[in-house]
Amino acid sequence: ATMSASAVSATAASSSSYSQMKSSSSSSYKGVSAGLGFGSYGSGGAALGYGGALGLGYGGGAALGYGGGAALGYGGGAALGYGGGAALGYGGGAALGYGGGLGLGYGGGGVGLGYGAVGLGGGGYMLPGGGAPGLIGGGFGIGPGGGVGPYGSPAFAAGKMLTAGGLSGTLVGVGTIPPMASREAEKSTLQFLNDRFGGYVEKVRLLQRENAALEAQLASITGGAPLSPDGGVTVNYEVQITELRTTIETLILDKVNLEIELDNIRATAEELKAKFEFEAGVRYQLESDISLMKKDIEFATDTRVNLTTRYTALTDELTFLKKTYEEEFATFQTRLGTTEVSSGSIIEVDTIKSFDLMSTLSQIRSEYEVVATRNRAEAEAYYHSRIEEIQAVTSKTTEAINFAKTEIVSVTKDIQMHYSELQTLLSQSYSMEQAVASYEARASSEVASYQSSVASLEVAIETARMDLQRQLLAYQSLLDVKLQLDAEISTYRNLLEGEAARCSVEALLTIERGGGGG
Repeated sequence: ATMSASAVSATAASSSSYSQMKSSSSSSYKGVSAGLGFGSYGSGGAALGYGGALGLGYGGGAALGYGGGAALGYGGGAALGYGGGAALGYGGGAALGYGGGLGLGYGGGGVGLGYGAVGLGGGGYMLPGGGAPGLIGGGFGIGPGGGVGPYGSPAFAAGKMLTAGGLSGTLVGVGTIPPMASREAEKSTLQFLNDRFGGYVEKVRLLQRENAALEAQLASITGGAPLSPDGGVTVNYEVQITELRTTIETLILDKVNLEIELDNIRATAEELKAKFEFEAGVRYQLESDISLMKKDIEFATDTRVNLTTRYTALTDELTFLKKTYEEEFATFQTRLGTTEVSSGSIIEVDTIKSFDLMSTLSQIRSEYEVVATRNRAEAEAYYHSRIEEIQAVTSKTTEAINFAKTEIVSVTKDIQMHYSELQTLLSQSYSMEQAVASYEARASSEVASYQSSVASLEVAIETARMDLQRQLLAYQSLLDVKLQLDAEISTYRNLLEGEAARCSVEALLTIERGGGGG
């Protein structure tokens, strides 16, 4: 079997319309209608691209791509791809791929937009066009392939029959085309397509409004500069996109660096806190050592004062004894001299005794001098040893004090630095606490407002409940009235039925009487 006469006539009409459109077009690379299409195989529409109606594409249709219809693609249809219909593909129909109908295939039109002629698409056998006049593709505007025309039913039925089993890749013309549908089916199909067409018209209007808004936005971005189809705008957009991506990457890197720096600052803060605590402990230990050293210095000072006092007392005592012995020695010498001058005879007579006295005095003097020298040497040695010990202790203590002072100065500087950092952190903490307090106050106010709203709603609910109770009471009273009325109606019905029965009996009796009389 081959294509139907409608499909053949659609192909012929498409070919003739293709030649007419190509000859009448001002440029083979320009689109027509209300769009900005600029492909040699593209045509009309109300949007940008190589294609036609309401989209960016190589064909007609209402969207982007090489195709027509209401989406992207090379063919017609309402989706992306080379196909038409309501999805992707090279063919028409309402699905994806090279086919038409409701599935994938190479064939012609179908429910959607594409190369089939019924919808807003093009031809049915992958020819340059199909359906109403147009170029390759299909579309709502002046697109490749025609709009709704008399050639749609065979293509739609063929595509639907070919793809009824699911998604396939059957080529139109390779298999056997099933028989066409009935007139009622065509009417229902046309009604369905008209409904879809109305939906697409609404989408077209929406897309026109969005297109106008985008054109206004584009004009505001480009400063009203004219846009040419030489690809410069795309390159400009690509440059802008590249710059924006570079900026985004730079911002991401800056964010990562800031996070790393923040982590480093936090680690430094923790380290400074630990160091501050350590330095505070060292300071406390040094203060304890300094207090102990002060006690040692006071003890050493008291010892030095005592030793100095004892040294002074011993020196004075030694001086006094020396002076006393010298006076006594001078007195002895004076006495001895007087005795020699005044009593020469005695001295002459008793020279041996005088000689013994002088030797005794000399011996005493020498012994005294030896004792005094030894005592002086011992006192000086003891004093010098004590002084040296005190000086050694004092020098050590002074060195320790100087070292402690240096450490105290450094620790004081560190403490001041840490204190300033602590003050900064405390100020930040205070500001954060203030922010938290403000947030809590705001939250409490919002909670109070919510609680008041809940209370008002509860009051409203209680009022509604009371109204409902009143309405229930009224309903109950009305129900009682209804029951009474039903009872009365039943009574009247019974009365009427009895009256009717009586009347019928009387009528029968009358008839019987009349018959008997005749």
